[in-house]
Amino acid sequence: GNAALLAVVDDGFNRISRSEIAAIVASWTGHSLFSTISWSEIKWYGAGVAALLCLGFFWNLQLRRTVAKALREVKQRNDELRESESRFIQLFESAPVPMAFASEVDGYQGTTWNETWHQTFGYTREEAEGRSGFDIGLWRNPDDRRRFVELANKEQSVAGFEAQLCCRDGSIRICSLFGRFIGAPGRRLLMAVYLDVTEQRQAAAALRESEERFSKAFVLSPAPMVISDI
Repeated sequence: GNAALLAVVDDGFNRISRSEIAAIVASWTGHSLFSTISWSEIKWYGAGVAALLCLGFFWNLQLRRTVAKALREVKQRNDELRESESRFIQLFESAPVPMAFASEVDGYQGTTWNETWHQTFGYTREEAEGRSGFDIGLWRNPDDRRRFVELANKEQSVAGFEAQLCCRDGSIRICSLFGRFIGAPGRRLLMAVYLDVTEQRQAAAALRESEERFSKAFVLSPAPMVISDI
């Protein structure tokens, strides 16, 4: 019979939303909120969830196939790269002329030399492997090595660069050097080929000396002499 209290209670219920009232009723009566959802809606929701699950399954399957294919391609490229490197090393080691290569990554310090180079200059692998020609005293004039590298960087290749190189036994060989870069920028290798021209230069020097002696003998001869072209 308290009209004022009833008005307050009614006003309170009027402020509660229908969803909140449904939740309160469900908590007091034991009826789930899902009882307000029809079976047709549940079927549609179920179909949507099933579609999402199927989509996820097929997407995952496709992703696995893509990853597997990518891994196979990477493995194939790695195998091809190893095979290419193996062929390169075989050709490098079996080359009949002295050869070497060094990486620009470490400033061309760690040099690798082929077997013909070791046989030509007499340095063992323990003495020379991983060391530059400057470190082992190969260059008679150390500035020649600096000029060779600078010229290679400037021109991207070097041809006919002559330098005197020191063998392990102390003898001097005159070599004509050829250099070229291989590989990607930043990780390039500088390949060098050493052509021993010592005998040719010695023969040319002996010829010049012989010609000079002949010329002096001809000019200083006390007897009249003449040279003519037949």
